[in-house]
Amino acid sequence: MATPGTDRTYAGPVVSGATLGTWSQAPVDASRASRFAGGPGSVPLQRRDVPSPEAWATELTRHEAERDAADARGDAIAARNASALAERARRWLGRLSELPDDATPTTYPMPVSVYRIGDAIWATCAGEPYAELLTDLRRRFPGTPILLSPLDGPMSAGYLLKAECYGTGLYQEEPSLLGAGCLEALTGAIAARIAALKS
Repeated sequence: MATPGTDRTYAGPVVSGATLGTWSQAPVDASRASRFAGGPGSVPLQRRDVPSPEAWATELTRHEAERDAADARGDAIAARNASALAERARRWLGRLSELPDDATPTTYPMPVSVYRIGDAIWATCAGEPYAELLTDLRRRFPGTPILLSPLDGPMSAGYLLKAECYGTGLYQEEPSLLGAGCLEALTGAIAARIAALKS
């Protein structure tokens, strides 16, 4: 790795059994090194239509009663399944109770930050986006080092799946508050912020 404040620059070939390139360190231009811009914000993302907290509370009560009944009759598998479904309901209650104040019944304000640090971009977001977020950003901005830090902020959003993954039975959809197209919308919003910082 290069020493901080330097870049690797091509220094020319070395002729040997195979011609090899040599590299040297050169100081980074002060104007490049001093670039720092950007900041936090949010992106309104479409929410999935999920049951209300009252409906989840009813589900929790029902599954706990089913678990207790299965335990009483010695049915370990039914008790395990009811217990797992009760836990899902409990987690949904927690997720919905942690929604930000500016969430609406149809949108979730996804916290994001995008910073330009020298030549690099550092982006953060809440939730767990699929890896396509970073690969798409790198494809849109070739030659720009991009760092992505997910899991930054509230976890109530859950996973951000590709649009075509919704409705296919993937486990990530069940605990996700966000609807189809959320990953693509987030990618577009972060890309727009990167483009503005690079202009």
